[in-house]
Parts: sequence; C-alpha cells; structure tokens
Amino acid sequence: MIPYYCGVKANQKGIFKVHAEGCSYLQTKEKYIFLGQFNDCHQALKSAKLKHPYRMFDGCRHCAPDCQEW
Repeated sequence: MIPYYCGVKANQKGIFKVHAEGCSYLQTKEKYIFLGQFNDCHQALKSAKLKHPYRMFDGCRHCAPDCQEW
C-alpha cells in the first residue's frame, strides 16, 4: 500500500493535486493532507472525493499520471 497526500491549497485552476509518497513534487508534508494508504491512485482519488466532495482533485502528472482527469 502506498501513502497518498493532497495539497492544502488548490492550484490556479482550483484543483487539488494528489501525490504518492516519494514524489519529487511532494514538498514539505506540512503543506499536504494525508489521504491514507491505497493500492493505487484511483483509490486515493476516490477517497479524496468522498471526504471532500466540494473540491476538484487530480493526479500528479509525475507520480499519478493514470489519474489525471483535468
């Protein structure tokens, strides 16, 4: 299982990026919310959307390219 995180702030388009542990774009963990441990980015995105239905999420193009929706 892989730990996944999302940023506490959205990007310029209002989208919160989801990153896997070890991603070079995952900066200091104080700027991120721990989503949990999942088998893949699809499960992480699903969980993020369930926990925060009013936010838009997208996978990081470097560590979760299969989960890019926006």
